[in-house]
Amino acid sequence: MTSEASTPEQKLSKAHELSFSNKKILVTGGAGFIGYHLVRRLHSLHAETVVVDPFPMGVGAFDAMKESVQLVTMFFAEYLGHPSTDLSAFDIVFHLAGNGLPMLSVEKPAMDFEQNLVNTFRLLDALRTTGRPPLLVNMSSAAVYGNPSTMPIREDDPVLPMSPYGVSKLTGERYSAVFGSLYNIRTVNVRPFSVYGPGLRKQVVYDTMQKLRNDERFLELFGDGKQKRDFVYISDLIEALLLIASGAPGHGEAYNVASGKSTTIAELVDMICELQNVHPKRRYSGKTRPGEPERWEVDIERLRSLGFLPIVTLKEGLKETIEWFQKQPHP
Repeated sequence: MTSEASTPEQKLSKAHELSFSNKKILVTGGAGFIGYHLVRRLHSLHAETVVVDPFPMGVGAFDAMKESVQLVTMFFAEYLGHPSTDLSAFDIVFHLAGNGLPMLSVEKPAMDFEQNLVNTFRLLDALRTTGRPPLLVNMSSAAVYGNPSTMPIREDDPVLPMSPYGVSKLTGERYSAVFGSLYNIRTVNVRPFSVYGPGLRKQVVYDTMQKLRNDERFLELFGDGKQKRDFVYISDLIEALLLIASGAPGHGEAYNVASGKSTTIAELVDMICELQNVHPKRRYSGKTRPGEPERWEVDIERLRSLGFLPIVTLKEGLKETIEWFQKQPHP
């Protein structure tokens, strides 16, 4: 007799396999950090996936998945305009392509506008004229909230972005909701908070590990260590994306994706140092980056209503990330 799945991971896997097996899925930006993890998960669920990304990962990164994953090395606008592209052939589009760096948008707002908002609009406009449009899962960002005045942050709270990146993401959300309503397209917007994990070569977790690699005796950090973030491990984000794609109404609504637990930067650094068994002298610069919020505490009840359960603790996720980082060559 076969026993029933007893862990959250097993239960999610069973449900997802039923939802995604033999589905045809388009992932824009599928060679990026989140995209690659998503594509690997879809491959394990026997989905048929097309990845559109002009900057593929290292040679052979998708070879082990080639029976179910097709890699198209094109810019997204080029792919949309290609005569062979037929969006009606897909069941789901995960739209992850675009600029993912709020700080870069401060330096280059026109680039951010083009990569994030214009490409999202192009996709929606193409779906508008598609006979059988697939579900659109649009990757937005927690940056739409800016520096919230009330906590925990809920999806229907005021949105006051502090960077061009946040503005482009918010406007993309509004377009997706309006196009969904006007043109009968199922759309949903995803607002991830501080995602981390193996493969991410930017942001505070990676930057801290890199600084400790260069000098484990001294560590200089931005801010004062009191800034709060909600760190969500990459595998939990991927499970959230799958739950949203398989269970959300698709009326243009938004979902926060986070762990539901806030951590200060000082606490995060404590944990990284403890796991690496290093004891650096620390200095906080007191400087903050333009467009960065001070504090995030997140309500994830809307996502929980779809069955989401954060599985990976921050300590477990950091341990996995450090193990990956230590295998990477020095730059």
